[in-house]
Amino acid sequence: MGLSEAGQSPALYAWVVDTSIEFDGEAVDGFRVVSREVMEIALRDEKHFLRPLDQVGEVEEETLYPKGFSAPAFVQVIESENVWRDVV
Repeated sequence: MGLSEAGQSPALYAWVVDTSIEFDGEAVDGFRVVSREVMEIALRDEKHFLRPLDQVGEVEEETLYPKGFSAPAFVQVIESENVWRDVV
């Protein structure tokens, strides 16, 4: 799992994963709300699917993970709101 020492506890993150996109990116009781669809888009690195249909293909290939995908990079994308950045 990438833990450097056997006794070290990993950082834990808790999100509200919802089936609706209505509150994506907002916080409820201090927890980030993320739709299941956005989780899948972030895991597959398909940010272009968040753009309006008339804008799909206008932007060159974009990635949420310029240094490559990793679990910490995935957490950073969600926690930093990068997945929603530049999305109309």
